[in-house]
Amino acid sequence: MNEKEIIAEYVKIGDKEFLKSDVSPSTYFEYVKDMKKNIKDENLNVVIDNCLTLFNKAVLTGQEAMAERLFEKYSLMMRELEASKYGFDIVVYKSDIEKYIKDVSHHTVKIIELSKYKREIDDSVIEKLLIAKENKLFDQYYVVFTKYKKIAKERREKDPILFGTFLSSDSYKIPEERFFYIGDWIDEYCELTLDEMVKEYNANVTDSELTHKIEMPKSLDDVREYFKTIEKPEKD
Repeated sequence: MNEKEIIAEYVKIGDKEFLKSDVSPSTYFEYVKDMKKNIKDENLNVVIDNCLTLFNKAVLTGQEAMAERLFEKYSLMMRELEASKYGFDIVVYKSDIEKYIKDVSHHTVKIIELSKYKREIDDSVIEKLLIAKENKLFDQYYVVFTKYKKIAKERREKDPILFGTFLSSDSYKIPEERFFYIGDWIDEYCELTLDEMVKEYNANVTDSELTHKIEMPKSLDDVREYFKTIEKPEKD
């Protein structure tokens, strides 16, 4: 074999094998959705009781480091239980989200903080997001989506996914392993520029309960004041 000949690389996703250069966003998103798990199947109440028992034993024996870790675990599980009461009981592990994201051809799938996401989110998903935010269920929100500019039109996907996460209690504040599924949607404006999206959206907007929840700025000064309070997202 010629030394310059390129050896084809394969990756196994789920129970199927794909040529690395041909792993589409669709394949990736199907895999992520297959990895969804319902935390109600774990009987969290029993696990929480076990955690409390072990915590009390650690306190009695003076195992401060163990007691601290168990308390962190207990606090996290209580927050997970609270989220499940509002219907957020489906999780995908961060390791599963990240496992094959680098294998998607041309690195077209990306995960970023919701604050940096520059496309519209479907109203039905916003309704769920508002429930989560109003009840302070999660610390951070992430969107997994396709970067359309990097791929041919016929290979584009319109399937972003929104997750809520808890941040670790240490100084690094990294996301915990479990990403809570909030919703996914069809991105109808994925091929439009921002200007085109605004024009298209104005032509199709309908009166809904969601629009009544939005407090519209009364002047340009109000808009300027708002933008002073938020961090500017990094440019792609």
